[in-house]
Amino acid sequence: MRLGWTTGKYSITYRAVRTVRINGKNKTQIVKSFGSEKYICETYGVTDAKDWAKEQVRLMSEAEKEDSAKFNIELCAGTDLIKQIV
Repeated sequence: MRLGWTTGKYSITYRAVRTVRINGKNKTQIVKSFGSEKYICETYGVTDAKDWAKEQVRLMSEAEKEDSAKFNIELCAGTDLIKQIV
């Protein structure tokens, strides 16, 4: 996940984006829109909206990594599996 922004005539809007592959093509997917620079500063009481948005993206990335934990299962071909009825 990374920080993306668009610049308008009077403001900058920040959002969290990720690149996904769909049908063999890379697409940018918006995960969350944080809002304009002015909105972020007023709502969250920060002076630098870009740094705040970067920190939010970092926290979201860490949470996403924790949610997608990997694990391994080892099976032995010589052992029968026991079927349990619950």
